[in-house]
Amino acid sequence: MTPTLIRGALLAAMLTTTPLEPTARTTNDLLGDALQGVAFGDSVADVTRKLDGQCDALERHDIDAPYFPLAADAQTHLIALGVHAVGVDEIAFTFGDDALVQVELRGGVVEGLLPAIEQEPVSMFDFQAWPEARVVAHLEQDAVWLLNPEGLHPHLYTWSNPDLPSVAARAEPYEQAAARPPMLDFGGELEKLLPRMEKASAFTARETIAEPWLPAKPATQTQINCFGVEYAGFPRKVEAVFGDGVLELAWILTGKAEEPRVRRALVSAFGEPIFVSKMWEVFDDWRVALRKDKPEVLMLSDGLVATYRGQFEATAD
Repeated sequence: MTPTLIRGALLAAMLTTTPLEPTARTTNDLLGDALQGVAFGDSVADVTRKLDGQCDALERHDIDAPYFPLAADAQTHLIALGVHAVGVDEIAFTFGDDALVQVELRGGVVEGLLPAIEQEPVSMFDFQAWPEARVVAHLEQDAVWLLNPEGLHPHLYTWSNPDLPSVAARAEPYEQAAARPPMLDFGGELEKLLPRMEKASAFTARETIAEPWLPAKPATQTQINCFGVEYAGFPRKVEAVFGDGVLELAWILTGKAEEPRVRRALVSAFGEPIFVSKMWEVFDDWRVALRKDKPEVLMLSDGLVATYRGQFEATAD
């Protein structure tokens, strides 16, 4: 299969918005075929039972303080080593609240699993993706991520389970603060801020918006997509939007299950919200907002406050 080369931002949009075709093989199909019916939503006990006799070793790691975006109150990693059925060296099953929410496979997976996907991949940097199947691969690392629908929005394929033997475990927790990241200097110029963004990110992608939508109606609008930026306890995707080369707003993508943790981090950084509705909780004199219908944090320049304040207030209960 020869991958189609596309821009990073386009792949990001595809992963978020592409509907599943009726005939597309999904991650559950791949899991079920290879691992005796393992499926997203299975409990730790379910997956343990289904893997019995299929691997050399099975290790359970219960995380004392959950941090995965798809885990609210409990997070567990089940690590399978030497998985005979698919000829894979190691698999990490990540559970949120005793439901399987993500799978990461390493070693032998490119040859053992990817040929079963019937769609053509698209490429971004070192990744290849099959959006309809919700599968992302890093061929050089011989690694594959199987994502559930909720894992697409926060781009969870950029995170590797630290309990996998081939992944270097972190000695320190992720940055917990939810204050404005230093790279988001609103009013700053793109070329001056870009080095900061690249330093804070695992990788970045530049996107030119064909039809600018910022309120000031700039002649040009550019978005820098930053992946792996540590914020509020996890490495995030940050979408930084520039109008005529000046930073105007940023979206920081989160998960719905972690909303209470993100809220606590925002309160710690900015104090109690000054406005609350079913859709928004607003902080920092209307410059920071927790979005609740779609899990994100929005940060604004001073020049956008008046416009967005009206939009926030329009959602009042």
